[in-house]
Amino acid sequence: IFWSGAGAVDRADSNSSSYSYTLSQRAPYIVDLAGVHTTVNRPLVNLRDEPLADKERFRRIHAITHDTNLVPNMIALGLASTSNVLRAVELGISFDHLVPTEPVKAMLLLSRDPTLRQKVELPNGRQYTGLELQLALAELSLGATQKADYITDQDSTWGEEWINLCDRLRNPRTHNSAVLETNWGL
Repeated sequence: IFWSGAGAVDRADSNSSSYSYTLSQRAPYIVDLAGVHTTVNRPLVNLRDEPLADKERFRRIHAITHDTNLVPNMIALGLASTSNVLRAVELGISFDHLVPTEPVKAMLLLSRDPTLRQKVELPNGRQYTGLELQLALAELSLGATQKADYITDQDSTWGEEWINLCDRLRNPRTHNSAVLETNWGL
């Protein structure tokens, strides 16, 4: 969310007349972890079996959470980070310990915090910010795929940029300039 969100002004809740800024235009509308709906009761992951090619050879993962991005580097980062995580999963790497206890609630909380300091609880009881979660995902997926030599040069380069962006957003001296590289910061 913190680097891939497009940003939006959203109503605090359906009964409110006040508005707030959210890092992701979709986060307020995600209400379930997984499901088949796309327009109402949106899930983080759509489970509808709708292959877009030869169904005997190809399947798709339909992650509804990604906002439409206009910044080319953020588009490339989104594609490469997804590729790195999927490659790590193919290698048998588990990310279960990095899934927030309440993923849907966590997405909403993290999206409503432009300071990037909001923490969410993980299964082990630890509290992580969205930046800390992204850094852990980046380091685990990139480390596993590089160690197994199961990564393209391009994905490796963008994986390093993923880590670098997290570091720059965490550092008070480079935070503001790093925010300007994201969609929601523009």
